[in-house]
Amino acid sequence: MADELEDYDKVFKYVELESGDHFLSIQRNRHLFFKEMDMFLNQYLKPASKDDAVKAGLTTE
Repeated sequence: MADELEDYDKVFKYVELESGDHFLSIQRNRHLFFKEMDMFLNQYLKPASKDDAVKAGLTTE
């Protein structure tokens, strides 16, 4: 998958988890995965404006 993302000039960070599986069975891998995902999302997703949140029904203010 990393090769395809590079081919299309997509932003990503490849993280290989030692003895990892698709179920994140090893706790240290689970922690690392969610830490990396959180950093990525914080960097590339901007918070919604208050008006957008109201329109989406996420707040009543």
